[in-house]
Amino acid sequence: MKFYFYLLISASCLAVPFTNYAQQDFFQLDQIQEIKIETEAEKWRYLLDSLRVNGDGSLEATVEINGKTYEKAQFRYQDFKAFTPSKKVNPLHLELGEKHGDHSTVSLSHALRDPSLLREVMAYQIMGSYLPAPRANLAKVYVNEEFYALLVNIEPMDAAYMEKYYGDSDGTLFKSQPQLGVKATSGCKQTAFASLQYDQSLVCYQDQFEGTGNWKALQQMSKNLNGDLKALARTFGIDETLWMLAINNVLVNLNSYTGRGSQNYGLYRNAEGQFYPIFGEMNLAFGSYKNTGEGSDLKVEELYKLDPLLHAYSDQKPLISKLLANDHYRKIYISHMRTILEDYFWNEKFESQVMDLHQKIEPILVENGQATERFKNSLISTTGTRSKIPGLVAFMRNRARFLKKHPTMTVIPSNLPSIELAKREQFSSKKIEAFEFQVEVDRFPKDVVLYYRYEKNGDLKKVNMTDDGKQGDKTANDGIFGTKVIPKGDTIEYYIFVENSGAASFEPSNYPFHLRKASLKELNK
Repeated sequence: MKFYFYLLISASCLAVPFTNYAQQDFFQLDQIQEIKIETEAEKWRYLLDSLRVNGDGSLEATVEINGKTYEKAQFRYQDFKAFTPSKKVNPLHLELGEKHGDHSTVSLSHALRDPSLLREVMAYQIMGSYLPAPRANLAKVYVNEEFYALLVNIEPMDAAYMEKYYGDSDGTLFKSQPQLGVKATSGCKQTAFASLQYDQSLVCYQDQFEGTGNWKALQQMSKNLNGDLKALARTFGIDETLWMLAINNVLVNLNSYTGRGSQNYGLYRNAEGQFYPIFGEMNLAFGSYKNTGEGSDLKVEELYKLDPLLHAYSDQKPLISKLLANDHYRKIYISHMRTILEDYFWNEKFESQVMDLHQKIEPILVENGQATERFKNSLISTTGTRSKIPGLVAFMRNRARFLKKHPTMTVIPSNLPSIELAKREQFSSKKIEAFEFQVEVDRFPKDVVLYYRYEKNGDLKKVNMTDDGKQGDKTANDGIFGTKVIPKGDTIEYYIFVENSGAASFEPSNYPFHLRKASLKELNK
């Protein structure tokens, strides 16, 4: 069986990077899809309203996606929370009857409380750079030849998705369903919600999560989280969780574990018994949802100045406070935040992508009479009289500036100015038969660790690199760390983790999907 997940074990960084399934078609970021739905039902809006209110019934339809036709399809409104009866536009769920690419269903969001239509698209793209995440773009949707709406096309998290990213589809999903405003069952913590605070009774977890899996395993994981992190690391994706928490904080995604009630996230337990966090909907990211669970809703300025260590000292959020109480994990969490900021925000990549997409979709909305003032102003201005949705670009511009000056980001991690592998000397008949690493590291590192593997998608092994003059690292204490790896094949994939007294760093920083590579064939040229 293949495994694409990774796990931090104890105070180490033993990680197995994911396979990155970039699909250059139905979910490509800059491509706008065209979906045409034909149904014989004349009052289809009324019928879909009735079917949604009374269950999950669907209408028969013919669906055409970018010119490809599916004759035996069905469609319905989806997501009861986002569904509004008699509303002109509601989110859609399509059952095609056969696969389009990897999936037989199509999930179309109407971007609730997101006048830009781009929050989900951009949030999933950023997430997908570091974690398994649905791919997303935009789709022009027509029903009976009438323009319905420009909707967000989100990859379904179905069996095919789980098989791709987690190695199997036989696991179980525990989805947070916090009972906000409802008195907890007797004996359960009144404000635990879905935060994974430890409770003695399984009923307490069954009240706050939806699932059909092993409740005792969920309870035991919660117990380990609140007590024994070494035991937790054996059955829980700690590094994935640190990435999730970093993404939530940078993007001010409070409609998740980080916010009120620890809602809108999940825990996937695969067939091997390993837990991994799963993101929920992202339409309220980038400051659209405003409650941290402490006090009332925040104002826009308070949101973009959100503390990067929010909940680090709160017993109400053990997934944050217990992990960040560990100095090693806290450094990795901050390193992940820095990587996200450097990859998307401090270099203005995010801003450029959002502006380009906004320009692509505006003519479509203008042509169909749906280019509202809220949409036109949604990137720069705060819009809405009640919800107060921050302008997407302006908000993240301010957020990135705030974080760049925050003390957590000013602690400087070690750099790796050079990474070299020994090569065969010119004209020498002596071949290189092992991978000999020499890594220059600055800023007083206390740990330099090489993670490597020979087979793609295989488990990574680790070896501590030394600066003692005995491992091919030139002379002792010269800032050059070395190690030798005896190969089991011609090629090797690897990344390097460095920790100093104040910070941690990875090379490459996006190691979950992009490892460095070397081959004996190249070294012997």
